[in-house]
Amino acid sequence: FNVGHERTWLIELRDTGEIVGTCGFRPVRPHVMDFGYCLGRRWWGQRLIAEPVDLLLTEMEDDPSVCRISAICHADNARSARVLQRAGLSCEGRLVRHTVFRN
Repeated sequence: FNVGHERTWLIELRDTGEIVGTCGFRPVRPHVMDFGYCLGRRWWGQRLIAEPVDLLLTEMEDDPSVCRISAICHADNARSARVLQRAGLSCEGRLVRHTVFRN
């Protein structure tokens, strides 16, 4: 974690201090950043991820060398896709066999 230009943070509930997930970003090519997040299943659907996503986007957008920001979510994860759309990202397509879950 946090090697080179990669940045990872824990997501903590403000009221209790409980750790509920992680988020972060990394450069994938010059001028291109990719970000992601993960919440424990217990906290899905509680609208907890919008604030961390906004903070990540602000951090990346404040870097003048960044020209493109991307994120990927599972095709079946409609809630995560909505989070990304609400944050201002647009769906550019489906990456067939990008990640294969063999289970």
